[in-house]
Amino acid sequence: MLAVALSACEREPLDVPCPAVAPGDLAISEVHEQYVEVFNATAEPVDLAGAAVVLQSIMGGDPDRILVRDRGVVVAPGGYAVLGRTDDAYVDYVYAVDFDDELYDNAQIRLEACGVEIDAVVVRGLPGDGSLAFDGARDPSAADNDDADPAATGSSWCVDTTGGLGSPGTRNPPCP
Repeated sequence: MLAVALSACEREPLDVPCPAVAPGDLAISEVHEQYVEVFNATAEPVDLAGAAVVLQSIMGGDPDRILVRDRGVVVAPGGYAVLGRTDDAYVDYVYAVDFDDELYDNAQIRLEACGVEIDAVVVRGLPGDGSLAFDGARDPSAADNDDADPAATGSSWCVDTTGGLGSPGTRNPPCP
């Protein structure tokens, strides 16, 4: 009888797509307590369905995983998508079902597609006002964005206080 009851609960696994991207095709371009912004460095639109943002606190512990479950979260070529905790107008995908908290102040943030790392950034100290933003004088690049520490010599990152939120979904202002 137990076998019959258990078999009645079986279901097909969810169809989780894999975005057609390679390492470097997408770049993390801005980080705020409430969102992560992603830049499409390719010449083709990219649907983020199946992509994941993995948050690992520098202090240790288990990583948190944010999975883009919805199809249609498309990043235009040279465009931006915002994955956010809330459903504010600038957010393209709300991730609160996976992670309903502020992002870690000090963390590694990885963008993955089908288990392959597409980009990774180490964040050191999210600002209380604004965001950490990749230098808007340049196109975001997975090769140049590894250490989001605006205090580091030669950093490609700075604090963007535009509107108190930074500049989600648009090109960041140039760093000073």
